[in-house]
Amino acid sequence: MDTSKTDVLADAKKILIAPSQFTKIKILISVNFVVGFAILLNAASQLISKGNFNSPKRDWIYFPTVILFMFFSGITELYYLTKRKGIPPYLHHFLSYATVILLSIITLSLLHTSSNPPLAILFDAWIGIPVLISVSLIINRWFGAVMFTLFILNIFWAVYRIGFDYVYQTGWVFQDPKFITNLVIVIFTYFLVSILMLFFESGTIDQVLKAIPHAIEKIETASSEKKALEQIEILKNQQDGDYFLTSLILTPLGANRAKSENIKIDFLVEQKKKFTFKRWEKDIGGDICITDNIQLNNRNYIIFVNADAMGKSLQGAGGALVLGAAFKAIIERNKFSPEGNGQSPERWLKNVFIEMHSIFESFDGSMLASAIFGLIDDKNGFMYFINAEHPSIILYRDGTAGFVDSKFISRKLGSVLLNRKVIIQTIHLREKDVIIMGSDGRDDIKTGVSEEGDRIINEDKTMILRSVEKAGGGLKEIADEIKRCGELTDDLSLMRIEYTGNPGEPLDEQTGILLAKAQILERSDKPREAIALLETIPKEKKMQTRISRELFKLNFKIRDYANSAHYGLACCQEMPNHIKLMYMLCYSLRKMKEYTKAVDVGERIRLREPGLIKNLLNLSECYYRLKKFHRSATMVSEILSLEPDNRGASYMQHIIKTRHPEMG
Repeated sequence: MDTSKTDVLADAKKILIAPSQFTKIKILISVNFVVGFAILLNAASQLISKGNFNSPKRDWIYFPTVILFMFFSGITELYYLTKRKGIPPYLHHFLSYATVILLSIITLSLLHTSSNPPLAILFDAWIGIPVLISVSLIINRWFGAVMFTLFILNIFWAVYRIGFDYVYQTGWVFQDPKFITNLVIVIFTYFLVSILMLFFESGTIDQVLKAIPHAIEKIETASSEKKALEQIEILKNQQDGDYFLTSLILTPLGANRAKSENIKIDFLVEQKKKFTFKRWEKDIGGDICITDNIQLNNRNYIIFVNADAMGKSLQGAGGALVLGAAFKAIIERNKFSPEGNGQSPERWLKNVFIEMHSIFESFDGSMLASAIFGLIDDKNGFMYFINAEHPSIILYRDGTAGFVDSKFISRKLGSVLLNRKVIIQTIHLREKDVIIMGSDGRDDIKTGVSEEGDRIINEDKTMILRSVEKAGGGLKEIADEIKRCGELTDDLSLMRIEYTGNPGEPLDEQTGILLAKAQILERSDKPREAIALLETIPKEKKMQTRISRELFKLNFKIRDYANSAHYGLACCQEMPNHIKLMYMLCYSLRKMKEYTKAVDVGERIRLREPGLIKNLLNLSECYYRLKKFHRSATMVSEILSLEPDNRGASYMQHIIKTRHPEMG
């Protein structure tokens, strides 16, 4: 039963029993004072008329004891009654039982005057014990039951002993003046006590009758509250059903589908909202992790996202549902679209981010999400990522955890962007490097309660680093360490990416010797001789990364841009972490008048290093040659905003304005 309903019914019960809560005390007080005064008058009359008691040895002990106890009991009960406090149970029981026992002694001593024991017991039963039954039933029903049992047993035993002499014997006893006097005293006391009992009981009944309407009102309130609670229970079941269906849809979207021999990915999602629907126990929230495989330029990549949709329970789950469904559609589109396959990882990731942001932007700010989107080259472990106001990525390397520096953090998905500039960040993973990502639930830990009763939330953003180090980079162990630091106050999602390494094809001894000799010639400023030496290497081995990089640099040095571009394309594909080599490739392609390819490489550089002046100049000229004058002018404007006195940019600006005045 619901607690609130129980409380209301308890209130109604209290209303009905409140008038009678002191009735027993009142009856006990009446009995004590009436009997006490009666005994006191009896003792006084004996002392006045005879100067002593009838049985001095007995009565000098009997009368003072009974009188003192009766008045002590009455005064004690009266004190608690006037204070409106409940008398301690042990004291009330003692006084009640003692009073009834004394009444037994008094009543039986007054009536037990016959020299015929069976007849005396019979009169005790007929006259004395009913008085005690009526009193003890009010004070304690179990004691009354005992007295009633004695009453029945006395009658049977007395009748059995007296037999047919019953009428004669009773007549003889009723002729005894002493018995008649005592009988009158007992009957008078009985009627006086009974009248007082009826008085208190009638008052109690009257109060109970007056309290009944209020009690009925309370019960009706309880009934209406019960109906309201039943309605709430129905609505809660419906809500849990909605939660359950949403969680069923979210489960396949937030899946770890990535498969790789060089990269191991695990993730853990623990939503704050737990619920039970029928026999299933589930959780629901806004955190989601997704991984999958894609191909770009015929090269395999692992794509991942760790996101946290704003809002609690169903609202957060709605955001995660939108993000998961949209991201899944983008991945599937890439798998069946040749155009998507032909993009560079930087451009593809930028387009994904812009598309996801546009989807959330359509909700007019009512749905936001922080996220990290990323790609990892399956072969060389080079990672590209965009941080949309999500907690920093953690790199666990050689037993030490540290944050990956974020040069640029974008706004949350769905928020108003000041501009559409997107910057791709990168990190080159080494063998056995571990990347840890997580939502802000990893930091928002309740560590205690303040003196005012407010929650104390962790503000130390480096706490997670210590947790990662203590856990040795293990995912479940990290979650356990976080929980040891305090209580989770938000959804928690963690993603672990480990690069196991790909050493690549080693150089054979002969090729290694030729490469060493070529490097000596290069340092001796004999690039052509070095090229000639490396050209003797078989064609399939020349495409190995170390050889192609050396040939790329040497041909660029002698300005053989055709060969430079040829080797540069192979080299930059395997070594995308070297911005300098990528710029050399872009420059070589421009010199070869391969402007479209040059723009593609230059834009990759711009997405990662937007402030690289020489790359912007190179792009400006390429766009100009492609007759994309607006883009060329945009590059020039970016250069001048960074370096107003740049002569190359000023010259390009002059050319554009002179030859294309419509651009002004």
